[in-house]
Amino acid sequence: DYKTLDLDYMESVMWAFKSLYDKGLIYEGFRVLAYCWRCETPLSNTETRMDEDTYRERTDPSATVWFQLQPDESAPEPVRGPVRMLAWTTMPWTLVPNVALVVHPDVDYAVVEKDGTRYVLAEARLDAYAAEFGDATRVATLKGRDLVGRRYEPVFEFLVEQLADVPAAFTVLAGDFVTTDEGTGIVQVAPSHGEDDYNVCTAAGIPTILTVDDRTRFTSIAPRFEGLQVFEANRPLLRELRERGVLVREEPYVHPYPHCWRCETPLVYKAVSSWFVKVTAIKDRMLELNQQINWIPGHVKDGSFGKWLANARDWSISRNRFWGSPIPVWKSDDPAYPRVDVYGSLAELERDFGVRVTDLHRPAIDELVRPNPDDPTGKSMMRRVPEVLDCWFESGSMPFAQVHYPFENQEWFEHHYPG
Repeated sequence: DYKTLDLDYMESVMWAFKSLYDKGLIYEGFRVLAYCWRCETPLSNTETRMDEDTYRERTDPSATVWFQLQPDESAPEPVRGPVRMLAWTTMPWTLVPNVALVVHPDVDYAVVEKDGTRYVLAEARLDAYAAEFGDATRVATLKGRDLVGRRYEPVFEFLVEQLADVPAAFTVLAGDFVTTDEGTGIVQVAPSHGEDDYNVCTAAGIPTILTVDDRTRFTSIAPRFEGLQVFEANRPLLRELRERGVLVREEPYVHPYPHCWRCETPLVYKAVSSWFVKVTAIKDRMLELNQQINWIPGHVKDGSFGKWLANARDWSISRNRFWGSPIPVWKSDDPAYPRVDVYGSLAELERDFGVRVTDLHRPAIDELVRPNPDDPTGKSMMRRVPEVLDCWFESGSMPFAQVHYPFENQEWFEHHYPG
């Protein structure tokens, strides 16, 4: 029985979450997902490919801008002094949360000089920028790895103070995802708005800072653009860069772009707080067990299923929804007195909140609030996190949750598993 809305079933799901948490297999983090700013919810990969109308042709302003490298006496001679690196983007508004530039370590980059200023871009892209640099003098050729680690001046100052103590912030990083098919061969990245961006910045120790709200409007972090939805911000943002002389080229870019299947709004890729199961921690064991399974047809073992396991990533199990099994985590509302409580049964909730719980659904479950035991002032409160569980977590719990295991029917379950 998949009676996922029943209290007994939901309690077993709660127990499963707590069991994974106690084993160190659940954590909270960010994940960049396609996000509908009208519906105010992330979409799964499946939802962005539901039909042929999901991806529609859209025209966005693409921009090439320069970033000034800080002088470095230890760098190769052609780029020791102030040099400008050229980066291309089809989402100019992401220059606001930009925190790094990325080059491919093995790509050849040309250093050219024009009007006494040196610029860097991929050698393979020189012809594409003949209008701007066709008359420039070729100074040198460097590998991308020769540029890695260099510091640069961000085009917007909004995150400088917040990232002052982060060594890798506003530096050149290396990334294999950089290509020379389009643009300049140099990618400007914002970890809050791209999966590759997030991965390369997280690996470098650069935190993800959101500069937009749930409606993807810029917040007070970027006061000059505050209140503007990101697509609306492109025009004033590019105007400012043009006036400052930072904008090298702007031109319309026509491309297939994902839209929300519910409301047809163009989506924005955005980092969303999510709870994860640490699948990568058990991936090797799963691959080992897969070899013991007799697959029919046999090619599935090392084919589609084996490849899926080999590339398994941590599983995002939380959803920004109202209906579903609640994530049973309560956190302190005051970061000065941090505390996290995770519950695995109705009895544990009753013990701490002093009430008999008869419904685990929102909004009833969200009304369970208590003083933070770790706060001597008695002011901070323990409040449930707002997310609910992915419905696949609930349905995957069916073998034990259908019989309210481990609270009941333990012997039956041990002889009727798996479902």
